[in-house]
Amino acid sequence: MIDIDTGKKHFEELLPIWEKDLQEIESEQDTRLRIIDRIFVEVLGWDRSEMSTDKHVSLGYVDYLLISENRNRLVIEAKKTTKLLIDTRDPKRSSYKVGGAPH
Repeated sequence: MIDIDTGKKHFEELLPIWEKDLQEIESEQDTRLRIIDRIFVEVLGWDRSEMSTDKHVSLGYVDYLLISENRNRLVIEAKKTTKLLIDTRDPKRSSYKVGGAPH
């Protein structure tokens, strides 16, 4: 994994690229390739060997399954969008301490 300061630095470097290219993203697959994959690898530090995509489950397919220490850790559903779905600066949302519970 990448430490939080390095991940933040990488995110800040990538954000202007994503904002500039947003109108060119035409599909969910394009979103995954250009944005989501890069967030997992370059910002969060996941190794590609810990990432599974389009995994079949009983109800369909999982866009991303992140695995660590032979355990399923996170399931992500990807969508193409031109809007920000989550605004972390929204005062109605809770803040979280890294490595701990909400405060």
